[in-house]
Amino acid sequence: MALPPKQATQVERIGIHFEKIQFPPLSARIMALLLIAEPPYCSFDEIIENLQSSKSSVSSALNMLLRDGLIDYMTFPGDKKRYFYINSETWIEMAKRRVEQLAPFREILVEVAHTRTHKHPDFNQMLLEMNQFYGEIEEALTAIIRRWAKKPE
Repeated sequence: MALPPKQATQVERIGIHFEKIQFPPLSARIMALLLIAEPPYCSFDEIIENLQSSKSSVSSALNMLLRDGLIDYMTFPGDKKRYFYINSETWIEMAKRRVEQLAPFREILVEVAHTRTHKHPDFNQMLLEMNQFYGEIEEALTAIIRRWAKKPE
């Protein structure tokens, strides 16, 4: 069953947001669709119908999202279809990976700042300040993740 116009517009708006954070366009729309779907899952055919995309394109996008752990699927007894849903367990892991990526980047910033000549001291200082800023972010996000992990269910 096709989405009502309001939800179709919402899928586009959310999809654009996901595109801006580096999702391929169709994967972004699938994530958006799964966020607004009622119930919170969709069959392959429902995804094709709602996003008006080809089977092969949807299949490729679903495989990428499954591989990355962003979505998963379930089946129901007596029904051969797979129903895709957002895998909420991977979101905290994604945040942890992003935090883990900050330390190597910070090391690069310091290395670059110390290997540059002194001809552009303002730029070199900016690199060191950027390192400090990302250090603050790393520390804050690590604390948030720790608190979240201790959060009672």
